[in-house]
Amino acid sequence: MDAFRELLACPACADSLSSRWVCTGCGAHFDADEGIPNLRLPCSDRTEAVRRFYESAPFPGYPPRDTLHALRARAERSVFARLLDRAIAPDARIAEIGCGTGQMSLYLARADRIVVGADLARASLRLAAAAARRFAIDRVQFVEVYLQRPGLKARSFDVVYSAGVVHHTANPRMFGQKESHGT
Repeated sequence: MDAFRELLACPACADSLSSRWVCTGCGAHFDADEGIPNLRLPCSDRTEAVRRFYESAPFPGYPPRDTLHALRARAERSVFARLLDRAIAPDARIAEIGCGTGQMSLYLARADRIVVGADLARASLRLAAAAARRFAIDRVQFVEVYLQRPGLKARSFDVVYSAGVVHHTANPRMFGQKESHGT
């Protein structure tokens, strides 16, 4: 976990996090229940609605007797996934923003790569972390975040990947509005 902690930062002020998940700058406290750090700050009402949806319906799931070999075989049926994997150095540090249940994160966590899979839905992250344990992949860490303040340390990743996420996120500047935060 310590190797991953150095890739994470306080989402409020971007300072470092102690081993007890306390920001060394602003003193904000976070938790890491089930080994999944929760660095999610309050977000827009729209994003909160998306989070609630994925909390109640995390997908895609993993077949009951799924294996790492089967996961990789499914991913490699996609030309895009194969090309992405080949384009990334074997020792890269990768952040997947909006990783959902972590299938791409787990696929990319090979060789000497380190992968941080970030998502706003804990239910999805639980499935991802369970699959990582089942497949014995220890070079991936899942973290609960809000996309616009993800708690990732600046300039710490070689690759940042995101697919199917931005359309779920409010962009208040686009419409000249201030973002409203839910409670």
